[in-house]
Parts: sequence; structure tokens; C-alpha cells
Amino acid sequence: MPLLTRIVRQRRRQNAGETYQPPTMTSMTFGQKKFIPTAPEKGSFPLDHGGQCRKLMLFYMRCLRENADDNSACRQESKAYLQCRMDNELMAREDFAKLGYGESEPKTEQS
Repeated sequence: MPLLTRIVRQRRRQNAGETYQPPTMTSMTFGQKKFIPTAPEKGSFPLDHGGQCRKLMLFYMRCLRENADDNSACRQESKAYLQCRMDNELMAREDFAKLGYGESEPKTEQS
């Protein structure tokens, strides 16, 4: 609808005593199901606002950067970071075997 026509109609409504209601966007989504958020499988955990494990997190991130984001090369750093989080009660205590750090860890060969 042209702007001039809208202005004319708005003024006619105002003169008739009606208040102008700007068009609103509809929130109806026909044919779509309503999104229902679910909690994460392991639950939520607090962020490290105090920076208690920041140093270990930075070691892990640096290791990832140096190894082209190959997380298998940084298993010890990630394990140390998770241990720090558990020690400072930033996540629930969990057996490392359940977190993927079982006895079958790849061993580095020493010569």
C-alpha cells in the first residue's frame, strides 16, 4: 500500500476518534511444532568466572593450535583441565573412563 494512502487512512481514523495501531508482526507459525528446549544430558555446570582453571584451558587451546586442532594429541592437557574443573567443583566428579580417558590411552613411544 502506498505511503500516501496509509497516511490518509490514518488521519481518517484519527478524525473518527480511533487510535492508530501500527501493524504488528505475527508470531504464528503455521505447520511448525513448538520448540521445547531440553536440558543437556550431563546437566549444566557453572562457568569458570574466577579463572581457576584458565591456565590449563589456555595450555589445552595452545596445544590444539599447535597440532592443527587434533584433540587426540592433546589428551593430557584436556584431562588436566577436566581434573581442575572437578577439583574446583565447576563440574560433577566423573570417572575418567566415562569421559573417554580409559586404560586404552595411546602411549607415546620413547626411544
